[in-house]
Amino acid sequence: RNRRVNMSARAMSGSGSSKPMGKPAGVGIYFQESGSDIVVNHLIRGGSAERSGKVQAGDVIVSIDDKDVRAKGVSEMRNFIVGPEGSTVNLGFNRNGQEFIVALLRGSPEYISSVMGPSAAATKSPMVIHQASPRMGGQVGPPETKEDEATKQLAQENQNLKQMLAQAQSEAA
Repeated sequence: RNRRVNMSARAMSGSGSSKPMGKPAGVGIYFQESGSDIVVNHLIRGGSAERSGKVQAGDVIVSIDDKDVRAKGVSEMRNFIVGPEGSTVNLGFNRNGQEFIVALLRGSPEYISSVMGPSAAATKSPMVIHQASPRMGGQVGPPETKEDEATKQLAQENQNLKQMLAQAQSEAA
C-alpha cells in the first residue's frame, strides 16, 4: 500500500505565504510509504530540502534528530519533522545502502528565501550540515564526497544564519 504524505511547510501553513516564525512548518518533502519504508516521493521547489541539493526522490528516511524512525508510522514521523518555522531538523536518509544526515531549515519556500536570500536559490544551501553519527556508521554527508573546506564554510554560514534567526526572534518578541 502506497500513501503519500506532505511534509512541506506550505501544506502545514495552509497557504504559500510567509508566516511569522514559530508557526508549524516542514522542510518541503513529500513522503510515500513503500512497504515498510518511507521514501521521498518528491521535493517542493524552493523548499529547504530541494535547495540543499542533497535529498533526492527515492531516498529512504531512517532517522529524525538522531531518532530511528524505521519502525515508525507516517503520522508519528510527521510529528518529528514538522516544527516551528525557522528551526532546524536533522534528517537521516539511506540511498543505495549509504546513510547520511542533512540538517534542514523548517519553513515555506518564501520563508527560506527571505532568510537565505535570492542568491541561495541555487542547488547549494548554507543550511546543509554533514554530521557523523555513530549509530549510522559514522558516514559523513551523502554518498558524494565533499571537500573539507567547503564543509567548514557551510558550517560557518549555518552558524551565521542561526545568529541572524536568534536576533530576528528576539526583535519579534
